[in-house]
Amino acid sequence: MKKLTDQKRYERLLAAVQSGDIDRRSLLRIIGATAAAVGVTGGPMGLLTRKAMAAGV
Repeated sequence: MKKLTDQKRYERLLAAVQSGDIDRRSLLRIIGATAAAVGVTGGPMGLLTRKAMAAGV
């Protein structure tokens, strides 16, 4: 089984919204859950800020 790339996943989500399979409220719920997950884990930008602080930048 191939792993979906983020780009492909977003394209499928957009197609589902445009076709009416997902309503706007569900789309916002998905986006909110994703944003919360990134906020908790820090995402890739969290690693960069730690390195910058350690470097004294």
